[in-house]
Amino acid sequence: MRELPIKIQTIVYRNDDGIKVLLIKRNLEDGGFWQTVTGTLELNESIIESRARELEEEIGIKEANFSEEIHRFSWEKKDYTVVELVYSAEVFTDKVILSSEHTEYCWLPIPEAIKKVDKQNIKNSLIKFSENFSESN
Repeated sequence: MRELPIKIQTIVYRNDDGIKVLLIKRNLEDGGFWQTVTGTLELNESIIESRARELEEEIGIKEANFSEEIHRFSWEKKDYTVVELVYSAEVFTDKVILSSEHTEYCWLPIPEAIKKVDKQNIKNSLIKFSENFSESN
């Protein structure tokens, strides 16, 4: 059975001395690119459960304050369309434990994070996060 065509992207951030977002680098076998926390919604799993599971699996963080959905987009994968839902999550630690899917991480101010990622969809999500964050403050 193929995976569900729904991805959950979470922009993890801290607000210590200004906003810093977390980027994680995929291992070479999975593309070797910088991204935010992203995973696939599993069967019989809610979006809330998926967000929390992916945070724990990919970066070892169990506690976060999640936002409502801030952005969504779709893209083509093989013979079907994937919908990606984007959220943010404020965390209160800079300690990250990477899964084997990732090799590096960094905390960056939003403009630097936008420059560091190559994939336009991730750039757009970070831009939307920045716009939403500045509107709410």
